[in-house]
Amino acid sequence: FISFCNFNQQIKVLKLDNSKITDQSIKYLINCEFNQLQILKLSKTQITDKAIEYLSKCHFKQLLGLYLEETKITDIGIDNLSKCDFKLLEGLYLEGTQLSNNSIEYFKKCDFKNLKRLYLENTSIT
Repeated sequence: FISFCNFNQQIKVLKLDNSKITDQSIKYLINCEFNQLQILKLSKTQITDKAIEYLSKCHFKQLLGLYLEETKITDIGIDNLSKCDFKLLEGLYLEGTQLSNNSIEYFKKCDFKNLKRLYLENTSIT
């Protein structure tokens, strides 16, 4: 991730899905200011709610799409997500995560005024 930090002003899409990325790997993103990052793909990785806690400390002011499908994200991750400053977020992809109806209360705390796409298929939300 150190090499990503060297190019942080230029990167608009960071595609890490289907990789061996972990929560600890996400922690390194805190020190990188991806001012132009619009798409972050972390689907089909081993990340958990802890990774979302780390993301809440990142400065992704331009983030439009966050892909977290088939990860180990739970309701606690949505609570962590509510602390993120993703005001421009338009798409949140959470298919196949471990979300339940309890996450709905956490979603209400999220300040995602531009959210247009929220995918919750294959979760326990009814």
